[in-house]
Amino acid sequence: MARIAALPDAHRLAAEALLRYLQYQGGIVDGETLVTMVGDLADLWERAAADGAGVRDIVGDDPVGFAEDFAAAYSA
Repeated sequence: MARIAALPDAHRLAAEALLRYLQYQGGIVDGETLVTMVGDLADLWERAAADGAGVRDIVGDDPVGFAEDFAAAYSA
């Protein structure tokens, strides 16, 4: 979470919103899986910020679809 908090504003807000969505809608109940997912989420947004990619470059035109695809990678 500290890594997400350290992101530039646009990336931080997007990461926090995505995390909030995933916590409510993602169906992840296993703590170990959740920790892995948050680490991967931080990696994604850190790389995006370092590469100068905007939020829309990452989530595209369908942020909910992006979030659901991201969560699907962590479901059993």
